[in-house]
Formats: sequence, structure tokens, C-alpha cells
Amino acid sequence: YASDAVACIDYCLNQGADIITNSWSGGDANPALEDVIKQAHDQDVLFVVAGGNVGEDLDAAPSYPASYAANYSNVVVVGSTNYKDGLSNFSNYGAKAVHLGAPGEW
Repeated sequence: YASDAVACIDYCLNQGADIITNSWSGGDANPALEDVIKQAHDQDVLFVVAGGNVGEDLDAAPSYPASYAANYSNVVVVGSTNYKDGLSNFSNYGAKAVHLGAPGEW
């Protein structure tokens, strides 16, 4: 549930985290989730998120929390790469929406 993610992120912020990694993705915009990501932004906490695994262009079809990167400079979106260092066929992508790739498929 989004409420669980919000509680977890809030906990990390209260513990003084500098970086929060989130290897989950998908879903619609959620005001409570956006509020806690904004809190992370305001506290200069890097918020790393998965781009998602449905092979969609996030520039055209937003998916959250990745698509909050358009509003908050602390959000870094990671796509999946394969063993040839190419985009995994299932990875979401987007020239503006995905910032970097990391190994996610062998």
C-alpha cells in the first residue's frame, strides 16, 4: 500500500537518512506519497527509484513514484540493463524520465 511506503520513507527521514532507495514502482500519483518525497527533497535526501518493469515510455505514460522526478530534483530514476549493457526488454524508459541504467537482467 502507498500508506506503507509513506510510513517507511517517513521513518527513514526521521532517522536522518541521506539516501533512500526504492526498488518498487507503479501506480497513480498519490498526494501523501508526493508530500513525503517533497519532504525528502526539502531535507536534501537523495531518493532513488526504480523506473518500472512494464516496458513503457515514462515520458508518455507517467508511473509513480518515478514520475515525481519531473517535480523534484532529488528523485533519480533507474532503468534495468541486461548483460550486454542494453536496456532490458521489460524496463521502462524515457529520454527525460529515466536518468540511468543498472544491471537488472542476466
